[in-house]
Amino acid sequence: MRTTSLMTFLGLCSLLPAACDGPKARERELAAAEERARCAETQAALEKLRQENAALRAEADRLQASLNQIVDASALHRAAPAGDPPAAPGPAIFLGEELQRMLRVQPGDPVRLFAPILEGPAAGARDGTFRVAGVFATGVGELDAKLVLISLRSAQDFHHMGQGVTAILLRCQEPGAAAAVKGRIDAALGFPYLTRTWYELNRALFSEGPDGPPSELKTNLIAAGGHLTLLKVGADFTEHEAVRAKLLQIEGVTAATPSTYHEAILASDSNYAGVLVRGVDPASTDAVTPVSRILTQGKLEYLTLSPEELGEALDGMGVVK
Repeated sequence: MRTTSLMTFLGLCSLLPAACDGPKARERELAAAEERARCAETQAALEKLRQENAALRAEADRLQASLNQIVDASALHRAAPAGDPPAAPGPAIFLGEELQRMLRVQPGDPVRLFAPILEGPAAGARDGTFRVAGVFATGVGELDAKLVLISLRSAQDFHHMGQGVTAILLRCQEPGAAAAVKGRIDAALGFPYLTRTWYELNRALFSEGPDGPPSELKTNLIAAGGHLTLLKVGADFTEHEAVRAKLLQIEGVTAATPSTYHEAILASDSNYAGVLVRGVDPASTDAVTPVSRILTQGKLEYLTLSPEELGEALDGMGVVK
């Protein structure tokens, strides 16, 4: 009997190491699994970083290509080699007063407009000569240092747009009516047309909201861009005249004008700068964005003149160099 009890006791003792080692083995397995998970997460994070790095390299290459074209274009502001004929007179261009000071030009001076196109079937460069025919002051420093105005026809020709535009700018009876008019336009036209109010486009500048007290900044921004901007998503906006006719039938819309917007480089004989080129329709822009009111030099009608007629007009004012 004692022998049986002793053997049972010894058998139980022999099981103790395995019983004690079980939880430890489980702990080791869990630790190994956690380590594998951490390794997998690390590998996934590294792969994500590699992809982001590749995207950044691609973007850097694209920006470098753009910079190379811009640097090449900077040669436009250096004096032409001896014997080269002077650039032919070009159509009219209006500059903001800050940009005028930056480029050190006066009405009558020639400037060169350069716009790199890096992608698509139209990839290449747009390069043309314009003549400073006027200076404007919007009262918004950033606009006066960056914005330039040319005729809608000149913009369409320069950017190879045919009869297309970028947007239609609209005016309401008052700025406060813009949101209600936007709702009526969206209901009447729908996709692919999108409408943005002056406040939506400049929200960061007005902490008091669209119905805040009148301010000079609000007045100047509306004068530069109108109460509403109608855009088209995706396709070329060539049917703008028909759309404009529909817009003028919508309650609250008092005026509409087609427009184009493009980024470019503008170079003078002594400097160059990145600019936002807006093409305006001289016949309808004043009813929406009163260009005539903000001009400090020149006349709106200069945008309608041929290069030869513009030269004669400026010559008559004694400003042609």
